[in-house]
Amino acid sequence: MGVAALLLALLSACSGCAFGRPTPLEELIGMPTSASRHRQLADLYERKAADARAQAARHMSIAASYRDHSASEGDTEDPEAAIRRGIVQHCEALVRDFEDAAARYEAMAANHRTLADMEQQTPPRERRGDEPRSP
Repeated sequence: MGVAALLLALLSACSGCAFGRPTPLEELIGMPTSASRHRQLADLYERKAADARAQAARHMSIAASYRDHSASEGDTEDPEAAIRRGIVQHCEALVRDFEDAAARYEAMAANHRTLADMEQQTPPRERRGDEPRSP
């Protein structure tokens, strides 16, 4: 894949990341003060955790494929085998990164679920005009 094609693919994948319209998560972030907002954030973080775990599994599978192919070749001095080992290392690093991200997203989801429960148990107070009242 050429450099230009790679850049185009990356830009397409990040169309909502740093520019363009806000993502659902960006729309909710701020200081959520209702139980329903906290639950919405928890749901979003749980989906992000699931997505990160799916990416980790995908890269683990890719690494296994390259590892198996390299092992069957047997020649450690072969330049192609060295490239394949580099791809395996790259994928394994991404697996660690995605698993770490998933754990962090899950922790954020748990935090927002706790805040939702706490919000539900506290007496009503003045809310921002754009927030729904907790049931």
